[in-house]
Amino acid sequence: MVIIPKVAQNKLDDAVIEIDAVTVLQTRPGEYQLGIDSVIHSDGKIKATIREFSGDLYLEDLEPHTPFATLVFPETVTEALVHVNVNQTLNITNMDAFTTFNKWLLNNETLRVTIHGETHIHVHGISREYPITYRKTGTMKGMLPPPSLLLNK
Repeated sequence: MVIIPKVAQNKLDDAVIEIDAVTVLQTRPGEYQLGIDSVIHSDGKIKATIREFSGDLYLEDLEPHTPFATLVFPETVTEALVHVNVNQTLNITNMDAFTTFNKWLLNNETLRVTIHGETHIHVHGISREYPITYRKTGTMKGMLPPPSLLLNK
């Protein structure tokens, strides 16, 4: 049973997240409503449930990794293709990091955002849960159009 947590963590690490859409609504001082539509791809060989957890959001390509918000990631069942959509009000945990995120969103064709948190995984058919680290980086579209579109104007 010692190998189960390592295999589960490796399978989770190998999964790929695609961020299809991000919406920011109802902005108020210190908080905003965030919607994220994403798809997680994996080999689907291990059937498990990843428990709900709080995950920090930060720009992957900017050191030090400073979270700009914390997202409650819903309980998710692992399959080859899983749609994960969240819509919740978030507190801005660091205004400077949030401002930088917005600048990158407006001034880049793409940007990479990471969700990082600690949670547990329950592998189907096994009676106990195991702690895992959830760290997924997804590339999302920014607002700056690709150079090819700018040249055509």
